[in-house]
Amino acid sequence: MEYLSRLFKRASLLQGFIFHPHCKKLGLIHLMSADDLIIFCKAHPHSRQILMRAFQTFTHCTCLKVNMEKPSIVFGGEDNQLHQECLEITGFTEGKLPFKYLGMLITASRLTKGECRLLVEKITVKILV
Repeated sequence: MEYLSRLFKRASLLQGFIFHPHCKKLGLIHLMSADDLIIFCKAHPHSRQILMRAFQTFTHCTCLKVNMEKPSIVFGGEDNQLHQECLEITGFTEGKLPFKYLGMLITASRLTKGECRLLVEKITVKILV
């Protein structure tokens, strides 16, 4: 999974990649825990292509594949045509907010400091176990 993280980091440096507006300052592209992965980016066509190439490289080099029954994309305010393009390119299904990640409810609003701390603790525990 470290290799996938490096591929995403490298992908974010490519011309045309657009960070999610709230993640750019931190350089946040993804959160990963065990078999869960959340990717953050603008739903721009070039950004999607860059990330899908990173997934393809990962699959080619490791022979590990994404379980296509699980992935979903959650959109925030983009138009319906863009939604359809994203779903067709990735083969993922459309997810909805709120959803649970590591037992925490993820919503469109910002997490409180306490919720962030709890999420970081859960991720840390999973890493150490």
